[in-house]
Amino acid sequence: MAGEKRFTRIPPESTGDRVYMIHTAEIEFTDGGIGGSSPHTFVIGDRYDIQDFPGNFVHVHGVFDRQNGTGILAVHYNKTAKYENNVPETGKKIYIRGTTTEVGTVSEAYDVYIPAQNIMGYDNPEYGMDVDITGSANIRFAEGLPQLDAWGKLRVSGATHLGDYVFGQQEKIDDNFSTVGFDGGIIEWSADRKSARVRIDPSPTAPVVFDGAAAFAGLTSHTYHHYFPGSSHLYMSTVALNNPTQTGSTRRWGMFDADNGFFFMLGTGGTGATDNTGFCAVIRSNASAAIGDRGAKDLIIPRSTWNGDRLDGSGDSQETIDLSHDNIWWIDVQWHGAGRVRFGTYVNGQRVVCHSYFHGNRYEYAMTQSTSLPVCFSNKSTAATTQDLYIETWSASVWTETTKELIKTGKPSTYASNHATVTANISDNWQYLFSLSPKETIDTGIVNRTLYMPTSISAYAFDLQGGSGGTGLGGVDAIIDLKGEINSVHSGHDFSAVPSTQLDVSTAGTSYGSGKIVLQEMFRGRYAAELTDTYNNYQYGAIKNFSEDGGTKENTISAITNASPAEITISDPLLLLREPQTVNFPLNTNRYAGKVEILGSTNASFNGTYYLKVTGTTTAQLYTDEDLTVPFDSTSIGAFTGTALIKGFYGSRQIWSFFAKTRTDLHDDVKLMIAINWKEIIQ
Repeated sequence: MAGEKRFTRIPPESTGDRVYMIHTAEIEFTDGGIGGSSPHTFVIGDRYDIQDFPGNFVHVHGVFDRQNGTGILAVHYNKTAKYENNVPETGKKIYIRGTTTEVGTVSEAYDVYIPAQNIMGYDNPEYGMDVDITGSANIRFAEGLPQLDAWGKLRVSGATHLGDYVFGQQEKIDDNFSTVGFDGGIIEWSADRKSARVRIDPSPTAPVVFDGAAAFAGLTSHTYHHYFPGSSHLYMSTVALNNPTQTGSTRRWGMFDADNGFFFMLGTGGTGATDNTGFCAVIRSNASAAIGDRGAKDLIIPRSTWNGDRLDGSGDSQETIDLSHDNIWWIDVQWHGAGRVRFGTYVNGQRVVCHSYFHGNRYEYAMTQSTSLPVCFSNKSTAATTQDLYIETWSASVWTETTKELIKTGKPSTYASNHATVTANISDNWQYLFSLSPKETIDTGIVNRTLYMPTSISAYAFDLQGGSGGTGLGGVDAIIDLKGEINSVHSGHDFSAVPSTQLDVSTAGTSYGSGKIVLQEMFRGRYAAELTDTYNNYQYGAIKNFSEDGGTKENTISAITNASPAEITISDPLLLLREPQTVNFPLNTNRYAGKVEILGSTNASFNGTYYLKVTGTTTAQLYTDEDLTVPFDSTSIGAFTGTALIKGFYGSRQIWSFFAKTRTDLHDDVKLMIAINWKEIIQ
């Protein structure tokens, strides 16, 4: 009779009353190796396919391995086999799930019934209490299963938000993300859907030409969210992918950059692929040892090998995921270099673990170089990309699952300027003083991801001559207008290190202003301000280098002179490209190598790559060398007509510049010194 494996009878095999029992089975195996050549390590919790077995797989919950190619597997049968009373046949092959790799041969299989008491559901006796290997019961609250963080602590409200990204406005992208797009890669924000799309478009708007081998789009947060050791690190985001069965594009989302990270991936094979070109979880590490052991820096874990709910209808949730729908995805990380990483989603409000990756006691190196990582969504095409494919996201967030006062972390540091002579009058343009910027790279040559939290600023201004008409016998307090800007248009920076800090300073070049104003004060003599109330979070309250070399920026060119050097004029209000900076981001290195590109000119002689020397807020000269000593000579190549596009990477540096004015009718010889204090959170 169907379903006999749920029961036994008293006496056995009689026609008496049935007694509900816990059914398992044992399978004795031989040839316990791949092709019988070497022992295979059977893993508790994994599923294995058996040749010609209805429903295909068994779930292993116990292993007795004699280490000679023979042993016994304690298993649960799949539902089909359980209800149809099927048993694996002697001589049939055992395979790694979803593959044709042989790991053993069935020598005998038999039922085992466990006469144990079980607490069952009233409406469905199939729903019994679950007890784990330690004897702990699986307990849930009325609203669902209790949640444990990466360290096994009960999730409560004690957590600190490190990154908050709800794409309700374009400003959220502009303030927090580097956007990269070229050869058909596009980042766009939808005012109607309140979402961001990371697209590969095979038919981009001219003058962009689609290149299936190179098209890329990326949306990466500037903030590398600081990992606190011993605290669970949690990422969450909502994502939908159009045409998930379509091949030809690799779409990724999670916490990652070009070197390290943890993310979900839909590969070039689409959801129809069961290998590492399909729907996968990925651990990325750029540690040389990891690359040597894995053969590549991406450890790709296909859904067919996940050890949790595979979201294909076979898991506890019984859910078959549709990636084209908006779903919540989460990743939590123990790290400490050797911990666990869990990948999951939510089904009907219930938290579902799809896969758990365990690193400890398995390798001689850490799982990644760092887990202080950005939020990232990326899309890379192949030559097979024929459709508009995108990732759409509405929000993302990163938490450290402990209560932290962020301003109390970090190493105190300070910078005091020289005694600058202020000559600009109140009616003049602002006088440039100096700029501060995070070091672009650290000793290993990678981008510096230190977070800088300003804590206070102070200044003192005095007239050395004692005021207009003074005797020069003593100084008096001077009146100063002080301004601070982020990312002013500037030419000729020359950065050098501030001793004992991770910060650089420049006093060179010409500033054309037009940056975002973050400080504007008027004072006489002394000025002091505490900044901890304003700069109190890592997302908006920390200075840091931009991700992905600042992303790609572009302007529309309205004119190019026939001169040496040729000078461009843009029609946009502000030049969005900078003079050459150190090239760090792999895509920048491969694509532009620090240069900018002019494309779409009807006079093709202007199309190409150049280095920029800024000459104003809307003008720049073109050079052919990074040191800006060899000008691009356009005197004999014909006139530029119409418009063209200039595009390049912005550069990693976030630059804070300071300016001052005084009252020359009151003061003869004004000296100004500024002191800035901050904390460095080194990552």
